Amino acid sequence: MLIYCHGLGSSGKSDKANILRRECSDLGVLAPDLPLEPREAIARIEAELNQANGTRHLLIGSSLGGFYALYLHQKKGVPAVLLNPAVALFQEQPNREAIQRHIDKPLAWRADYMPQLAAMQIKPEDVKPQDLRIYLAKDDDLLDYKVALNFFGVTKCAITVLPNGGHRLSNFETIIPEIRAFYLSLK
Repeated sequence: MLIYCHGLGSSGKSDKANILRRECSDLGVLAPDLPLEPREAIARIEAELNQANGTRHLLIGSSLGGFYALYLHQKKGVPAVLLNPAVALFQEQPNREAIQRHIDKPLAWRADYMPQLAAMQIKPEDVKPQDLRIYLAKDDDLLDYKVALNFFGVTKCAITVLPNGGHRLSNFETIIPEIRAFYLSLK
């Protein structure tokens, strides 16, 4: 079962979720709409993991969803693929103009969400590299790919740096065969 965790301002009906449903329907794909509050988002993903109990799982997280997928990878040992993940939320200064371009609806992000994210922050030296794959686009216009590259560089994780695709990873379809192979290799 593939469980897609979307980023801030996106949904379970995003382009990447729809591509997964189309290209990996035989594996089973869940793509829930995640609540804005981080604790509630984690609870929703955990509920999806519990619902799919007894089957092989793979979290696929994009941007903030990648942050959540990394957290659950560490907490529960769930294999994960991270796509342009937000990894160091207190060091990264996202491009505000790009955020507005990427978010289709207004959000009510509250200041009290930041301590929730801080409690979920994983240190690079604590990352368990097994069953973890990272994809970064050099031309990500929202998050500097070098932040994630440096973060994961000390972990010995499998990292693929794509020359293009932007934050939304417009070339997502090209890595589906690798994601499928990774999923099928899991025990």
